[in-house]
Amino acid sequence: VYNLDEIYSECKQLIKENRDEEARNVLQKVFFASRENQNDFRINKLFGLLSFKARDYETASLVIKKYLEHDPAY
Repeated sequence: VYNLDEIYSECKQLIKENRDEEARNVLQKVFFASRENQNDFRINKLFGLLSFKARDYETASLVIKKYLEHDPAY
């Protein structure tokens, strides 16, 4: 079981340090570990954006769809 608050904070710090790929790898592991993790909008948004930035459009599309299921007004 992951502490999603800690994961999110860790990944934000990695991004500040220009370690986007490392942050994306952590988020990918967490996202695909359980369905519950896929319902966390912060993880989804960050992972989707980093996947898009990495030109992994298939993953970005999947993750952003999950994000929009929880925030359709966005």
